[in-house]
Amino acid sequence: MSINEPTENPLVTKNLIPKSLADVLLPPANPSLAKKTSSKIITEARVITGDEMLQKLQSKRDEAVKLAEEKEERKTERARKKEEAEVLKEAKKEERERKKRDRENKRHRKGRGKREEETEEGRKKKYAAM
Repeated sequence: MSINEPTENPLVTKNLIPKSLADVLLPPANPSLAKKTSSKIITEARVITGDEMLQKLQSKRDEAVKLAEEKEERKTERARKKEEAEVLKEAKKEERERKKRDRENKRHRKGRGKREEETEEGRKKKYAAM
């Protein structure tokens, strides 16, 4: 069978209509969308007015609310930890800078102290030579 050959009308094949009506009653070009199955599978019938079903529905809602609250708690906890980490990082950075300044000041004072001693000794020798 090639693509260009006309196919037999399925209604004629099943003897639902005569061949004379086959040109009038044509099958649809695309398959029907009604034949597609739903992806959602219903496992059990529900009687919404029953107490047991109402309890199940309520427990499902409670579970969903609980999960949403836990998710929000985790989100706030992550944000808090991130903020604490940033504060610690900033404190460490400030501590390093402070230590660096202290080292520089210590070197500077040490150098100045030697210069003062040298000038003091130099003055003594200068006055002693006079």
